[in-house]
Amino acid sequence: MKAAPKVTLAAHLIFFAAWGVYLLFAHSGAAVVRLETDPVDPRDFLSGHYVTLRYKIGEPAGCPPKGPVWIKLEQEGEFWKRRECAAKKSGSGLWARGRVENGRPRFGIERFYVNENSPLRTAVSGDVSAKVSINSAGSARILELVRQRSAPPPI
Repeated sequence: MKAAPKVTLAAHLIFFAAWGVYLLFAHSGAAVVRLETDPVDPRDFLSGHYVTLRYKIGEPAGCPPKGPVWIKLEQEGEFWKRRECAAKKSGSGLWARGRVENGRPRFGIERFYVNENSPLRTAVSGDVSAKVSINSAGSARILELVRQRSAPPPI
């Protein structure tokens, strides 16, 4: 093997190892919140088993019409609610980072994949709430879905 392919291989290995370490620790010590979901159209069965979610904190009212957005969250009872939507993060508190797409803020947590035997396979947005980790950079990650009420009959 020549030196150039070895260097390229080593660079790839270092990159993916560093990325893996980042993903493992990006949410360590992050705030954990519970978010309400709104009903949304059913999932696409061709893409695997997942639940499509829409969050109440992602209402477009008061948010910039496009680009990155920051949503300030405050706890109200067992759920966290939106208190502010801005193009830039300002002040202290818990902020979730999103991007406006099709007129709505999206956070990268709008799909939650479930295995074939999961009782959440028949869940739809509005039937569940999401337990979400939000790190200091505003990045959100779903930890689990919690069923709110009885599940609808399977389709």
